[in-house]
Amino acid sequence: MQISEEIIHIDGCALHLRRAGSGTPLLYLHGAQGIGKWGPCFDRLAGHSALLVPDHPGFGSSQPRGPVEDIADLAYVYLDFIEQQGLKNVHVVGHCIGGWTALEMAVRSPSSVARLTLVNAAGIHVPGVLLGDFFMATSDRVHELLFADTERGRVLLDEEIAALDGAAYHANRVMAARLSWSPRLFDPRLERWLRRIKAPTSVIWGDSNRVLPPAYGEALARKIPGAKFTLLKRCGHLAHMEQPAALADAILAGR
Repeated sequence: MQISEEIIHIDGCALHLRRAGSGTPLLYLHGAQGIGKWGPCFDRLAGHSALLVPDHPGFGSSQPRGPVEDIADLAYVYLDFIEQQGLKNVHVVGHCIGGWTALEMAVRSPSSVARLTLVNAAGIHVPGVLLGDFFMATSDRVHELLFADTERGRVLLDEEIAALDGAAYHANRVMAARLSWSPRLFDPRLERWLRRIKAPTSVIWGDSNRVLPPAYGEALARKIPGAKFTLLKRCGHLAHMEQPAALADAILAGR
């Protein structure tokens, strides 16, 4: 797979962007762990679309956050990105805080998002359903929160961290906390605006997600008009790492 890399300047942010494939644009917005190495999920998606995978401001190889102070700011950065790049019929896929960002984009500018896919997405609160707090988990135990198969997850996470330098891994955690620390992983104002989403929406969830249990996905699917809910078996929070083929197939099935 031919992957190109560039820096895109948007509203004071310098975004590191990877591109691959051709066809309808698919904008993949990563979660709180960031994007480490380019994995098989992305290869599969790029085989069917023009895949765009940016590092959020303050994450990975992107420059410091610029004007981005919260998820709403991040949503506006990507709405400006879509406009600047002249993208049409964009399929926005978001994981975790990337899913939250995609939700904010879709309620603020419904016409900018042609299709929406939410993968283990943050953004809302479900009363009585406890979250697993990866911010507070120690480095030697965090894999137990993030994966269904915890021993395989330890290996996958070690490989992912090894693909980053120590400074980038730390920067990812700091920026993720800045964006989603309090209230933890949701915006209390967002839920009432989900009715504004016009794009066909797929909600994809890991059946063993301990960070955001499946009840969160079911609630999102109920609250977004016409949304479809898919549960991935033997899958935790980092679906793109643990079940890359199944995740890619579920994303592409919603095109």
